[in-house]
Amino acid sequence: MEITQDLAELLGIIVGDGYVRTKKPIWLSIECASHERGFIDGNVIPLIESIFEIKSSGRYFNRNGTKNTYGICVCNRELVKTLESFGVAMNHNFIDVPKQILSNNKKIKARFLRGYIDTDGCLSFISKKGKFNYPRLNISSVSYKLTLNASNIFKELGFVGSFWKFKIGKKSKLPLYRFEIKGSYMIDKWFNEIGTKNPS
Repeated sequence: MEITQDLAELLGIIVGDGYVRTKKPIWLSIECASHERGFIDGNVIPLIESIFEIKSSGRYFNRNGTKNTYGICVCNRELVKTLESFGVAMNHNFIDVPKQILSNNKKIKARFLRGYIDTDGCLSFISKKGKFNYPRLNISSVSYKLTLNASNIFKELGFVGSFWKFKIGKKSKLPLYRFEIKGSYMIDKWFNEIGTKNPS
């Protein structure tokens, strides 16, 4: 299947918050926080319907006794077979940017990043000169290859940032890898050239 910009964005979303199960029962699931319902209903579902001509609907999922996530679960053999060919969301410890994205043009790479950041990115503001007005946008993952290749796409698109490895707490078994861009110039460049479809 040829990668379009819409498919590239969907693959980024799946890498960020999706899971593709290839054994029976097969499915594609994408779950976000419950307050991100607008992103699922307004962007994820229309992408799936336009690319694969498959109808789907969003719903709340019960996690730890509360309905704290919202997303979709689609059981379709052809959909799963297609996504399997891109190697997305099989094992979250070893997931990577699909090779079909890495070998593609900048527009495809940019749309992949938008989908990935919309689901797994973090935009925050830190205090500088007494005000919480210094922006940072980062990605973090246990997958070294995913974070490294995503950071390489950032750099190819003209973004300057930092890459490092760290652990959260003494009980953490696996290290995390993070790439971050910061400052108003870089964040404005992100919104102007790549943008977001996630209202939150």
